[in-house]
Amino acid sequence: MGKWNIGRMEFATKEDYKAGCRDLKRIQTLVAGVELEDRGEAAELYEMLEKQPFLFESELGVAFRAYIDDKAGGIRHPRGVFPEECLFTGKAAKKKKAKQKREEKSDGREAMRSEQMKLRDRDIGRQKKEEEPALYRDFSSVRAKTARENKERQNFQRGREVGTRRREIEQNSNISWDFRNDSGEEAEEYYPYNKEKKRGDKSGRGKKKHRWLRFLCILSGLGLILFALYQIFSYDILSYISERKMEELASCILTPIEPEVSEAHRIADLIASGLYTEEEAIEIAKKEGQETAAESVTEDGILYRYSVLYERNPEMAGWISLEGTVINYPVMLTPADEEYYLKKGFDKKYDINGIPFMDARCNVEKPTSNFLIYGHNMKNGSMFSALLSYEQESFYKDHPVIRFDTVYARGEYEIVGVFRAQVPYASDKEAYRYYSFIDTQDEEEYNTYIRYVKEQSFYETGITAEYGTQLLTLSTCDRSVEAGRFVVVARKK
Repeated sequence: MGKWNIGRMEFATKEDYKAGCRDLKRIQTLVAGVELEDRGEAAELYEMLEKQPFLFESELGVAFRAYIDDKAGGIRHPRGVFPEECLFTGKAAKKKKAKQKREEKSDGREAMRSEQMKLRDRDIGRQKKEEEPALYRDFSSVRAKTARENKERQNFQRGREVGTRRREIEQNSNISWDFRNDSGEEAEEYYPYNKEKKRGDKSGRGKKKHRWLRFLCILSGLGLILFALYQIFSYDILSYISERKMEELASCILTPIEPEVSEAHRIADLIASGLYTEEEAIEIAKKEGQETAAESVTEDGILYRYSVLYERNPEMAGWISLEGTVINYPVMLTPADEEYYLKKGFDKKYDINGIPFMDARCNVEKPTSNFLIYGHNMKNGSMFSALLSYEQESFYKDHPVIRFDTVYARGEYEIVGVFRAQVPYASDKEAYRYYSFIDTQDEEEYNTYIRYVKEQSFYETGITAEYGTQLLTLSTCDRSVEAGRFVVVARKK
């Protein structure tokens, strides 16, 4: 065995070994509560793995996918390199080994018992053939059949006699006969066969009912156990998958082509030529830089850096990032269904974290006065959870600028104010609703919104906004108050 091994698998470097160890922990979490010998459960697990191609980091994960594929195909002992003995640890491993030993012993005992029964039946049959003539055996079966028929005939005849007696008594005495004696007990001489049959039927129904009750209790218990396991493990697994998806999206942002000569060198070259003054050289270099930047836009006007992502999903409105935090996400816009991405990812499939989205009334092609963006406040610290740190002024001083690029133009925004609000009841007509301000041509309405933000802010940032300046409002849930919202408002630099 080499220095870095997990079971039969050998790793070349320590980093690969550590990645394998992390994958092994994920694998042990995935198989907890899953019966791998059941082809149906193995197939469901394999389908889930196929949908998550970035779940594992090492070759151990690749081997595990092949192992689950074999299990789903009904191969009891897969021949791959995946170390099956590593699936279970501690008590689970001991229980599995003990179960395998019990099954092997049980199979051996059953085979021995079956062979013994076959030998015994063969000997008994041979002995009967030798001791009993065929004629006598036939006569015995006929005699038993005749006895059964005679007994049934007697019971039928007795029932007819009792019915006749009942009708005679009812006609003579004009009373109802219920076959009870003086003590109030049912006369046992009437219908003894039917009475025994009814007693047997009731007993059988009772046993059947108890079996169903036991089955339902066991099924309910298993359901509760599976639900508890789902609650424990699903959140972490789904959050991890969502984070990996976001990392993959961030890797798709393209880097614009930089000019061959920097602006400072271009200015120096123009001045050195003696044909231009310093002011003229600066103006020419600035114009050339603008032309170079214009080349970073596609024919549809989409920024080159976001062109690949926009082709994958045209509902992308932009990209938001806050340096030093986890906030680095695409922003979606779906006017027909504003909350479409509340629990969906960029690929439009279920995602526990969702994805930030703009208010349906916003427009990035013809920018509205205010870009209002919503995002989850996740317990795992993802999405807009980091915004709550702005309650501390020290955090604001370290992160005074938020970058939000639309798919058409880049932008940096300085923070105007940070505050906490509550969603008012519909009947409260006097309450100010910050989320109502999206677009306006009224300077007074614009100034009213800025005034409200400054009054509600936790601290003074020294930044304000004048009418016509593009605004950015970020909103997330705040669980410290009922129907609470945490809001950060910024202006474009």
